[in-house]
Amino acid sequence: MPDTRPGDRSDDATGGTAEEADEVVEPAPRDTERNRQRQLVRDEKADLSALLAELTPEQWEQPSLCRGWRVRDVVAHLVGNHEAGIGAYLAALMSVERFNARQVQRRRSLSVDELRAAFERIGPEITGASRWLPPVTTLSDVVIHHQDIRRPLGLVRRVPDERLVPVLDSLVRSNAFLPVRRRAAGLALRAADLDWTHGEGAEVSGPGEALLMALAGRSAALADLTGAGVAQLSARLG
Repeated sequence: MPDTRPGDRSDDATGGTAEEADEVVEPAPRDTERNRQRQLVRDEKADLSALLAELTPEQWEQPSLCRGWRVRDVVAHLVGNHEAGIGAYLAALMSVERFNARQVQRRRSLSVDELRAAFERIGPEITGASRWLPPVTTLSDVVIHHQDIRRPLGLVRRVPDERLVPVLDSLVRSNAFLPVRRRAAGLALRAADLDWTHGEGAEVSGPGEALLMALAGRSAALADLTGAGVAQLSARLG
């Protein structure tokens, strides 16, 4: 038997030392951030679920801020993003527009109760085709579409800062689905209600949520913005 004394390093059964066996491996910073983003997605989906449970049948049929989509169609889109797999995207010839249209059309015959149940069924996690995207992209999608529903219905809310800031940061940095960098070019964006700014040039100022929705192409949000750059931003929305 080896002669060991207090303080000596001894090998464990796996061939490592006792000190190595007790070592805790910390997650990489990127993994930690992604896990934080996934929790933000869960929180946002929970808030949207609570809203959907309160909507009347008439509100489900009202137009959303998404051109050509009613509230029910926005929900169908979100469900499709989490139910359909990557195969459905490939079958749409890798066209986001075609994929979205097919997923909404597939759910056009569902009742309001069935759509709400489908949204509950996808649960809080990121599933389906959305699994192939960074979590912050899914967060952006859910936050924006949540507001697409609320704004036309006059159901105002303050998007929690911890969700809004990473969505704004992500959009102006890079987004595969929205031309935000082109819209924001040469503008000084400033959120009046939170600590967030971006860019240099003619100023566009207002609530962070309004900046988000305008950058996402929702011209209805322009009315909440001020500054010399608003006209330029408006022209870019078309």
